[in-house]
Amino acid sequence: MIPQLQWLHEVERVCPFGDDKPDPFAEAPPLDYPLNGLADRPGLRVGQRVSGLRRHQLSMELARNRQPAWIVLLGEDEQRGFADDLAAVVIGVSHRGQLRQAAGEMGIVGWLEAVLSWPRRFIVGTDDQVVAAAPAAAGSANHAADG
Repeated sequence: MIPQLQWLHEVERVCPFGDDKPDPFAEAPPLDYPLNGLADRPGLRVGQRVSGLRRHQLSMELARNRQPAWIVLLGEDEQRGFADDLAAVVIGVSHRGQLRQAAGEMGIVGWLEAVLSWPRRFIVGTDDQVVAAAPAAAGSANHAADG
């Protein structure tokens, strides 16, 4: 797994799919992946973990990390082939219903939809709609802001 996906996994653990905003004062879960420079000790709070993740070298706030994560999660065709295959297998159901049915068949209910939400939730974010419109150009468009 590329390091950027490990970072995304750790963000998911403190900001889980489908939940309201996390309680910043709740105890943060231990890291599943050691991310160099990110604190992992008993008593660490969710707010502290989120703050550390946002400042981490693998943060999606850095353009250099968005592109590899985007491609690994969505592919070169931004999941068009996956969506076409899914529609061919699960006919007559909404895309969300197709995902849920496929996840149920694979025994990964909850996981698949969460991971496929990462580009929208953590890579693009509310302040970075450029990536959604043109992920290949995002690295060069945001280069000046990161340097």
